[in-house]
Amino acid sequence: MTILSQNRHKILNVTSSNITHSETNSWEVYMNEKLWDLNMLLENYPALKPWGVRHLIRLRRIPIIKIGRRIYFDPDDIREWIEKMKIPAGGVKDDG
Repeated sequence: MTILSQNRHKILNVTSSNITHSETNSWEVYMNEKLWDLNMLLENYPALKPWGVRHLIRLRRIPIIKIGRRIYFDPDDIREWIEKMKIPAGGVKDDG
């Protein structure tokens, strides 16, 4: 049991030493810039409410990215989705 624990620590140490600081930062930057979680979506679109977004997710009416059990949003997909949801303003109707 002790040997297994020591080996496990060695494996973890080797694995963590192989990851450089720049690799970790680039992944974090990608996740922060490219994909949003629910909180980031709500920060960028304050008109949306958490319960409303969850409802849209259940109905599959909002584009999501599911990684495991976590749900993320691509900002470009959300902008596109909002553009599609826009209803153009109607002009004044002519009666004649």
